[in-house]
Amino acid sequence: MSRNHNFGGPSTNTRGLKRTHTDANEPVIQKAELQEIIAKEIKDAIPTIIAAMKDNENSNPENTVTKGKEVSGSNNENTKASKGAVVALRWLEKIEAVIAISKCAEEDMVLYASNSFKDGALEWWNSIIQTKGRTNAYAMTWESFRDLVTRKFCPMNEKEQIERKLLTHRMVGAGHREYTSKYFEYARLVPHLVTPESNLISCYIWGLVSEIRDMVKAAMPQTIDSAVELAGLLTDGMVRTQEEKKSLETIQKVNQSSKKHVGKFERKEGGSGVIPRCKMCGKNHLGKCLRPKICSHCKLTGHTVDECRKKKMVTCFNCNEQGHYRTECPKLIKASGVSGAGELQVDLFNQIKEAQKQAKEDENKQ
Repeated sequence: MSRNHNFGGPSTNTRGLKRTHTDANEPVIQKAELQEIIAKEIKDAIPTIIAAMKDNENSNPENTVTKGKEVSGSNNENTKASKGAVVALRWLEKIEAVIAISKCAEEDMVLYASNSFKDGALEWWNSIIQTKGRTNAYAMTWESFRDLVTRKFCPMNEKEQIERKLLTHRMVGAGHREYTSKYFEYARLVPHLVTPESNLISCYIWGLVSEIRDMVKAAMPQTIDSAVELAGLLTDGMVRTQEEKKSLETIQKVNQSSKKHVGKFERKEGGSGVIPRCKMCGKNHLGKCLRPKICSHCKLTGHTVDECRKKKMVTCFNCNEQGHYRTECPKLIKASGVSGAGELQVDLFNQIKEAQKQAKEDENKQ
């Protein structure tokens, strides 16, 4: 292990450390002291990591299921090895993020990461040390350590399940945000399926809903960010269109319901499918007329011609009785032997016509 770099960068701050000196100009840090430095740096870096990953941690239900093996992150929270592939890969992501922020020297990465193992994972690592030897175990490269963890905690069948989830992941309705978030989560776990970026873009477009998929594909986005942005804009437009369509359908249903109600009323009243004309106001409407009654005889309001009292004061020129006109006189109708004033008028007209014809014949004889 190199002694030229302290954890946390090239800083020469060695305050509070116990050193042994083999040379007057070169301090040597013991292993226990190095671990103390790592623990302090990790403690300082944890708030930044937690703030960046808190939402993703809380929204992931898989962290609550255990398979008997645990890998502890640097924030002292047990990361359950449920569905080992998912949890182990996420743990590696977090560890690598902490290492990058802490500027840990490459030769110290395995020492730091293995120091965060707990329970079943710690037992497994101790068996690795016994097999390889402590020096060789801590001297392996980060890539070798990562492959070792992946082979142990990422069974092939579970990795295949993640791959299937990515390839079959689909957007539901207008859930663009949820679809995108879950897509990138799967893509990080199986990066070999979405490399290069063109594969990442095409796989993302394939999972979009059919209403916007072809439009995003036709735009041929060159970056995943542009594809995500375009899909979001088209999703908003799709939602607005659906809302307008739903509003229009509601209006049409109300209109159809009103027509059915009017049709039932007209059929019940024996109508012809047209709103009847009111005898009171002369307009077409349903229900009781609100216009006041006007008598066509006396022109006063409040009654109809059948109810008019002034009509009853008229005098018949035939019988001199009040209450009817001569054309309605029952005595005249009875005397003529016809049943109505209309028939009486026809009879008189025929008599006059016959008299005119007789007079014309007499004139021709002379």
